[in-house]
Amino acid sequence: MTVRKQDTEEQFIKKNRLITIYEKAKAVDPELWDTLKKIREHYKEYSKHCDAIAKQTVLEILGDKGADSIHSVRFRIKNVDSLLSKIVKKKAYLSKEIQEDYEIEKYRALDDKNYFKIITDISGIRILIRYREQWETVHDWLWGKYYQGDEYYLRDFVADYKSNVGKSFIVERPKVYYRNDGDRIFYEQMGKDTFDLKKSDEGYNSIHYLINVDGKYIEIQMRTILDEAWSECTHDIIYKNNNRDQKAELQYLSQCLSQQTIAAETITNLMYEKVNKKGTIFGKKVKRQNQTKKSPRTAAVSMSTVERRMHLLEEQSLTQPFDGNLDSIL
Repeated sequence: MTVRKQDTEEQFIKKNRLITIYEKAKAVDPELWDTLKKIREHYKEYSKHCDAIAKQTVLEILGDKGADSIHSVRFRIKNVDSLLSKIVKKKAYLSKEIQEDYEIEKYRALDDKNYFKIITDISGIRILIRYREQWETVHDWLWGKYYQGDEYYLRDFVADYKSNVGKSFIVERPKVYYRNDGDRIFYEQMGKDTFDLKKSDEGYNSIHYLINVDGKYIEIQMRTILDEAWSECTHDIIYKNNNRDQKAELQYLSQCLSQQTIAAETITNLMYEKVNKKGTIFGKKVKRQNQTKKSPRTAAVSMSTVERRMHLLEEQSLTQPFDGNLDSIL
């Protein structure tokens, strides 16, 4: 069996495209390369345990009766270069002077003895649902299984770390990334005080749970298949692209794709609500009324939001072909 030769410092920097930031990180941590080598060695075994625990967690999720609401589940364990690159980037972001922001400062003393307490996305699980409304069923299962109380929430990632307490638990308020105020209303109705609501800079909806299982952190992300498709395309095409001259153009195209994603998800939400007779859109409940003996105009006013929008679309199709622009009917 051939033993793979370890990268030199220069090879690691070049392979992971860290040339512009590595020196900044090293200025903060002069022993950076020694630290990275020690973490690499420790991670060989540690990542195997993470892999086993993540697989078991996926099986538990899929084995639950609420799994019918799930389209698919997949997981990944960070490869060692991704882990080490993230550490370099976090240290490079630090200034030479200590700052007040703990979320930034927690990386300053990161080393091979505590990196797994601070880097919480070493293990990641992605849950995809077809429609946003199905999130409530999956959330209820996750919350019922893993929430043990606010006292388990992390305040200090090193001091509050628990290696094994005999049960799995959520370690921070779930983060909800929403794209607009309409989506925020939807998630607020599910539990305004339960979630940490953040407007997404990228323009998509996603819910992130962080759990501790036998001392290993797992980040569970949940989003619709449409948001996943947009996110994957953006990551693969823009994030991995090395041509700086194309960045601005690709980011613009990504924004265009995001708008189409929003339009597609709006339509699927309308379809879901129509079939399930919920009479809701973006969390706003609409009272349904008997429309059997109403004039077309009166009926349109008393329709549910879903029905009203479908009615407008039908009216438009009688006068002109639908051009794909939802702004006129939404």
